[in-house]
Amino acid sequence: LNSSYTFMDNRYKDGQKNWFGGDRIENLPRHMAMLKLNYERGKFSSYIKTRARLDTIAKAKGGGNGSLPWQKYKPFYIVDLGINYKINKQSSLSFAVQNLFDKNFFDPQVTKWDGANPAGYANRYQDYTEGRSFWLSYKYDF
Repeated sequence: LNSSYTFMDNRYKDGQKNWFGGDRIENLPRHMAMLKLNYERGKFSSYIKTRARLDTIAKAKGGGNGSLPWQKYKPFYIVDLGINYKINKQSSLSFAVQNLFDKNFFDPQVTKWDGANPAGYANRYQDYTEGRSFWLSYKYDF
């Protein structure tokens, strides 16, 4: 079992960017976590891993009308799965599935930047992470 957790409370210092003093810095999640369960039996090993980014500010309070219409991005959760087979002392074969549940991280929303400009679109998630993907690898040590 492997796990990690990061807590960040990054803020603008008073006077930085003038009107942002004391606000949290945008695009940095307050919480990041990873949990990975590993299993080994003989020549086989496998893992299942989940990652999360939570409480990510999209708009600082002092951002005015030039920022996104929502204060926070949607939470991000993703699950990966992998297996490995050790063929012999020098070689192994691995297979992995990234984004196992094919989570779609695209949720466009209409925005009006300052009321005078035409509406645009922005994603409610911080990243446009790929859908499900697969990889296969062969490793030979010499």
